[in-house]
Amino acid sequence: MITHIGGGDPSGAPLHSFNSKTHWIWATDTATLPDDTWWMFRRSLTLPADCREAQLRITAAFHYILYVNGTLVTRGPARSYDFRKAYDTVDVQPYLRPGNENVLAILAPRHKHLACGLFDKDVLGILAELSWTDAHGNQSRLGTDRHWKVRRHDGFPASAAGFSICIDLLLWREERFDARRQAEGWNAPGFTDSDWDTAVELGPVGIAPWTTKQGCFDFAQHAEQSRSISPAILEPSGIGLLSDDPVAPQAVTAIELARLRPGYRFRFVAPAENINDIKLYATEVACAVPATVCIASGTGVSLDGQAVDGDTLHLTPGRHLLCLCQRGYYSPELELLLTTEAELAFSAAGVLAEGEARRVYRSDAGEGHPAPTL
Repeated sequence: MITHIGGGDPSGAPLHSFNSKTHWIWATDTATLPDDTWWMFRRSLTLPADCREAQLRITAAFHYILYVNGTLVTRGPARSYDFRKAYDTVDVQPYLRPGNENVLAILAPRHKHLACGLFDKDVLGILAELSWTDAHGNQSRLGTDRHWKVRRHDGFPASAAGFSICIDLLLWREERFDARRQAEGWNAPGFTDSDWDTAVELGPVGIAPWTTKQGCFDFAQHAEQSRSISPAILEPSGIGLLSDDPVAPQAVTAIELARLRPGYRFRFVAPAENINDIKLYATEVACAVPATVCIASGTGVSLDGQAVDGDTLHLTPGRHLLCLCQRGYYSPELELLLTTEAELAFSAAGVLAEGEARRVYRSDAGEGHPAPTL
């Protein structure tokens, strides 16, 4: 909904604050969907021919990528605490088409573990507000609300990469993109979004967790209490916007066809209550012929009760017990890469058949320890 302010906001709010009709929004029910999904938000509007000085203020629970009329403009926001949430101010006038249809489009991810902090719950949401003036100096605004459309982006496979606290903080998550599943033109005028879902209004500026300082509290439990707390004011980030500047290669020196390494890749996800525990992963691995396997896991590895020194396993024909011991604070996932040309078979049946029996394995320190009951 477009709000015409004129010389000032009738509510008495200053023009630099967000309009009361602007809401945090997100998709419909995402609780049952896997993590690491990306969502497309779009809003089509026709601007007056005398539209000028258009600016967009935008932020997100975690991350956003902004498009205007099909052009990638910027991405953000800069990292900030929820109780002092930063927003970006973007000059979008050069990208608009006054007097014609325009489209604001936002691509935002759902990263459960790092929505906006290491220990936060599954916090989701984007917030944006477009403002412009006419030839008479009157200002109008249009913010995120239930009139926006949303759909999951099928080009990004869900749960494409494992979680690593260090990698996620420094480099963010690994992404995989299948351009064949791209919805062509979704971020530009002329696209039909009639079969898209309607965005859900989460609440106006000031809703939890973007209220006062709450540290690592349970937001769901704190939501009711936060309504009686004076909401914190969103603040301009004060940091320059990121830009995407194409850099053409100067020369091509070599061309090589990339192929996946032969072998096996596994991703293990520990129960939430065990992310800070020492975890033992065990399986029986079998081969029909002698096999050399290069293993990469970042954990302590033992084969048939003996600690593995290095990253190479030498398997004789038959069955072997492979154990991985994962230590470390906040380690919810483990990725295992076994590079080999040999055909291997994996089974937990033999391990589970032991029942309450305890196997003995050797740790990295070379000391024998009884393995936990599996």
